[in-house]
Amino acid sequence: AKGHREPAQVLISLNNQLKPILNGLCVTAQYLIVHEKESYWQGASAGHLPLLYFNKTQGSIQELLPASGPPLGLVENFSYTETKGQFKRGDIILMYTDGWTETRNNKGQELGLKRFEEIILNIQSERPKIILSNLESRQKVFQGRAPQHDDLTAVLLAF
Repeated sequence: AKGHREPAQVLISLNNQLKPILNGLCVTAQYLIVHEKESYWQGASAGHLPLLYFNKTQGSIQELLPASGPPLGLVENFSYTETKGQFKRGDIILMYTDGWTETRNNKGQELGLKRFEEIILNIQSERPKIILSNLESRQKVFQGRAPQHDDLTAVLLAF
């Protein structure tokens, strides 16, 4: 993605570089730039889950930055689009992989997005390390002794 800074352009460049290398495989991606002084973010997504935006003032979670195209490596010269959003002090953005929401318990039930969001809403902390630690421990309680079948990756931005 040499020479590009805008999220959509970075994904377009990466996609074209990865297409001949991945040989039919693909990878989802999100690229986010945070403009802290101006209190906004801009991003693009290639086949990835939407990020979760926790609005502290409203006490609510929104799904933002939906995939604007297929995962990287599938369609050459695909034009991804960019999304922008505002944030305020105390707000949180969570980027995560589907291993979190697809966690299964001993009964074969999936954690799912709704339960995942409820867990986030019930964590009473502003410190990223504590939030992620609580998220992981609550995921493990739900999972119980069932095997883990996917990765659990999360990036949390607290403003």
